[in-house]
Amino acid sequence: MTALINTIETLLCWTVLAPLARMNRQRRAARLERDAHDRERVSALLTAIVTRHADLLA
Repeated sequence: MTALINTIETLLCWTVLAPLARMNRQRRAARLERDAHDRERVSALLTAIVTRHADLLA
């Protein structure tokens, strides 16, 4: 389904709806970037917790 949506969005880039397709792609890219950044921060936080409190996990 995602491939179909991407194909339709690519086709829309060649119509008068190109600004809407571009805006949608920019929003999606920003959301994915935010998610990746959040994952990195959470991973670093969990690693720090595990190293500081490893005795509680045993």
